[in-house]
Amino acid sequence: MAESFLFSIADNVVGKIGSITLHEIGLAWGVKTELTKLEATLTTIKSVLLDAEEKQWKDQQLRDWLGKLKHVCYDVEDVLDEFQYQALQRQVVSHGSLKTKVLGFFSSSNPLRFSFKMGHRIKEVRERLDGIAADRAQFNLQTCMERAPLVYRETTHSFVLDRDVFGRGKDKEKVLELLMNSSDDDENIINSINTTVEGGSGLGLPNHNDLNMEQSQTLLRRTLGNENFFLVLDDMWNGDRQKWIELRTFLMNGAKGNKIVVTTRDNSVASIMGTVPAYILEGLPHVDCLSVFLKWAFNEGQEKKHPNLVKIGDDIVKKCNGVPLAARTLGSLLFSKFEQRDWLYVRDNDIWKLKQEEGDILPALRLSYEQLPSYLKCCFAYCSIFPKDHVFCNEELVDMWSAQGLIETSKKKQELDDIGNRYIKELLSRSFFQDFEDRHFYFEFKMHDLMHDLASFISQSECTFIDCVSPTVSRMVRHVSFSYDLDEKEILRVVGELNDIRTIYFPFVQETSHGEPFLKACISRFKCIKMLDLSSSNFDTLPNSISNLKHLRLLDLNENKKIKKLPNSICKLFHLQKLSLLGCEGFENLPKEFGNLISLRHLQITTKQRALTGIGRLESLQTHLKIFKCQNLEFLLQGTQSLTTLRSLFIRDCRRLVSLAHSMKQLPLLEHLVIFDCKRLNSLDGNGEDHVPGLGNLRVLMLGKLPKLEALPVCSLTSLDKLMIEECPQLTERCKKTTGEDWHKISHVSEIYIDGVKTPEN
Repeated sequence: MAESFLFSIADNVVGKIGSITLHEIGLAWGVKTELTKLEATLTTIKSVLLDAEEKQWKDQQLRDWLGKLKHVCYDVEDVLDEFQYQALQRQVVSHGSLKTKVLGFFSSSNPLRFSFKMGHRIKEVRERLDGIAADRAQFNLQTCMERAPLVYRETTHSFVLDRDVFGRGKDKEKVLELLMNSSDDDENIINSINTTVEGGSGLGLPNHNDLNMEQSQTLLRRTLGNENFFLVLDDMWNGDRQKWIELRTFLMNGAKGNKIVVTTRDNSVASIMGTVPAYILEGLPHVDCLSVFLKWAFNEGQEKKHPNLVKIGDDIVKKCNGVPLAARTLGSLLFSKFEQRDWLYVRDNDIWKLKQEEGDILPALRLSYEQLPSYLKCCFAYCSIFPKDHVFCNEELVDMWSAQGLIETSKKKQELDDIGNRYIKELLSRSFFQDFEDRHFYFEFKMHDLMHDLASFISQSECTFIDCVSPTVSRMVRHVSFSYDLDEKEILRVVGELNDIRTIYFPFVQETSHGEPFLKACISRFKCIKMLDLSSSNFDTLPNSISNLKHLRLLDLNENKKIKKLPNSICKLFHLQKLSLLGCEGFENLPKEFGNLISLRHLQITTKQRALTGIGRLESLQTHLKIFKCQNLEFLLQGTQSLTTLRSLFIRDCRRLVSLAHSMKQLPLLEHLVIFDCKRLNSLDGNGEDHVPGLGNLRVLMLGKLPKLEALPVCSLTSLDKLMIEECPQLTERCKKTTGEDWHKISHVSEIYIDGVKTPEN
């Protein structure tokens, strides 16, 4: 069902063909001719894909045809990826020595040999594609233009006003009655079977990710003490009764009269956790569901100008079966659309006629999905590899989308991260994501369970999350993630049946880490893999054969406590965009030719090095440089090294770092600077002796737990619009409003937070 991926692949292939030039890789004219023919075929196919996607729901033969087409398009993409690899390799060699160039001529990258080999491969996949494309005539597909871009609202926070909640007054009274009437002997636990209500909030306790179970339960009991509390456990899915009994034991430490409300969509969870009969939350009455729909379809009061559309909307809401998420999503779909035909399209769509279970809202959600532009469809569908209730970070998701080529490059030369963040905000505005939380230099959000069901349905032949319940997978799957409940042997058994994997991802920290057998299996089997998650793995070094993964874009080695070095062969991964080495406390140093990673945009590292030698040649390192727990680090950059394209720098827990004066001058485009937990850092600019002109583009500055930091940089911070200072006593004193010695440097900044308190408007 993942034809959105097909559209994305076709787009990528056409784009790659257009970017290939003969002189870059010394191609023969015959190869260029084959590429031109291939481009023509793909362009023709693209023109009918939108029509095919809409018709394939009720035509099994058409679905099968699209599946075959997608399979060969993946092969075409892989072949063209090798052309790009060749071009990148020649670019690296051109910066090397004469010896390197001569060796390059006699290597496997020899242009004559490469041109001969690739000419045959291009012809073979082009002929396969032509044969499949010819069959499209039997389906009477029409040429369709891509839909216009969405108009979307600005992203909002998760706070909900009472006036924005419709039709739950009686339910609220019933739940309050249950709470007031239940006795302490009932352990204070009320269950709501929740099929329609969204969102919720947590305990509001500090985030203590580094605590073990003993420390966590001690913190919980100390926080609760003998106080009365009202606790809401929202959207529970854990059916393990033993874990619930353990949690309940910790919670019983509080005073008498405490109340706990649990919401869930799973009857079995309710029966395990409940001590009183569950309260069943029914669907919204029609009038309230219509109110939800109109709120999201129009700006306030705007519906009064369009009574004809409201009448059609009333019919649409009847098909939502009282589910507010369906009403909200369809309302979002029709926001800013005032042509009657757009509303009639939703009301009369054939999707409503498909077989569905009672109360099934997938048709409503699928309608919204089908109206997305193709570039958003594949990005949304890809999210099904994450488990339900996963907290997304925009940075992580954009990196994964980028690794798979799901982000369209902009003619305006926008950064991939900016485009990816725009995609997320579009999906947020259309209710495909929710629960947005601004973390100042990144943001988090979640996906409603029903939206996750939709993503899984859409991508069922493409993406899968494998857990202990269903450790089987279709051989056509290309993006796979694993639950921590699976041990290494089970994982090896599953992946052993697959050949075309593009993504391997572990969304949880592993309780039993994977080691060399898993690593070797990945390298030997998955030649076209683009994202490989080896976080919490357990091996000393990567094998030299890692260089065989020429298509790799993202490599995650976080939290490998044993790894000490990387082989120099990793420097041949010319497509690599992101490398993560956070928490690799034994890691000693980067390889000699690390600067050859010509496409690397994002580096996260924990190392024993005194300075990050070798990173100054990373011409594409612009997205993020994260440096955590580098206990020997004294200098960021040495000598003439510079990172002229870097936009974001994060430094945390580097105890020997004293000054960043020299390094700041080498970062002229820096926009985000975050420094935490560097106990000896006393200056960003040499105590005023050495000005830092490189911070002129800085927009966000976050400084925390820096007890010796004496002052802000002397240079002008004219572009700064957000400043956060926490646990920096000397700096806090100097930044006091009006009276502080550094106040004149920041008085223009629109958002200033000192120890969590926002400074009043200037």
